[in-house]
Amino acid sequence: MVETRRMKIANIANYIPELKLKGDPTADTVIVGWGSTYGHILEAVTRLNNEGVKIAMAQLRYINPLPKNTAELLSRFKTVIVAELNTGQMAGYLQGKIANLNICHINKVQGQPFMVQEIVDGVKNIIMEEEL
Repeated sequence: MVETRRMKIANIANYIPELKLKGDPTADTVIVGWGSTYGHILEAVTRLNNEGVKIAMAQLRYINPLPKNTAELLSRFKTVIVAELNTGQMAGYLQGKIANLNICHINKVQGQPFMVQEIVDGVKNIIMEEEL
């Protein structure tokens, strides 16, 4: 019964939309968000690309199961940054579901939404550390 239920959940991926990218699809870095982070991440990605920092974004709307193309899409990037308003549960979930991702975090646990500049600064810091 447990295996039957697991397969039913896994098959839902055949009926949900694939994960899509925004921003620069040729970038080495993608920022992943979910829930209420969408607008702040989109604005940060727009600002960064306008400044010449190549970055893409993917916003998860479905988590269990993940969209069918999630592993293939995220594996294209050298660095996957997960921005979330908690201590990193989504980053851990993605790491557990998709092997060999270089996942970095931008977390905020203050009961307040991200400021766009916090995401911009976080991405720049991660990219600078990766270049060292």
